[in-house]
Amino acid sequence: LYILGTSHLLNILANDNHSIKKIIIASSRSIYGEGKYYCKQDGDVYPFDRKEKDLLQGNFEPRCPVCESKLELEATDELSKIHPSSIYGITKHQQEQMMMLMGVVLNIPVVSLRYQNVYGPGQSLTNPYTGILSIFSTRLLNENDIEIYEDGKATRDFVYIDDVVNATTIALEKEEANNKIFNIGSGTAISVHKVASTLKQL
Repeated sequence: LYILGTSHLLNILANDNHSIKKIIIASSRSIYGEGKYYCKQDGDVYPFDRKEKDLLQGNFEPRCPVCESKLELEATDELSKIHPSSIYGITKHQQEQMMMLMGVVLNIPVVSLRYQNVYGPGQSLTNPYTGILSIFSTRLLNENDIEIYEDGKATRDFVYIDDVVNATTIALEKEEANNKIFNIGSGTAISVHKVASTLKQL
């Protein structure tokens, strides 16, 4: 759906009269998949999907795809490998590629913003696609337990909506951002367990 809609938009931009001066792509951190890790033996690595047998045995941390050793989580920057692990991530990356390429061809500046986990006022508590903050909050407000998968040590970068609006406005206004890609996040990794315990306290 994302890809089809994007292709329709590009067709209009290429063939119809319009007044579009710049395009901002709402991309996603999901295009990175597991993200970037560091292996003491092999340096920066991008682990494959975790194996079911490991998950069943309680081994939740990804392993080095080269030597199978334990890994240290690293910040996933804009130059990190694109390694989506969902259809959503794949389509977001394809949409981004289409727009970045055709922006040059059509001479329309494009900026891609890879949003992390956005939260804030007005966030739907009934739409599960808005992430664990809404899912956990809804369960707590309904006096239900929170179900945390695995060991709760998986981390997310949660970025407040006002910061996202500011970043998007800057990308729109600044020519220095043209034809570039930016991760939009807080830069702080927070564990799922910490999120759950904080929401419960509040």
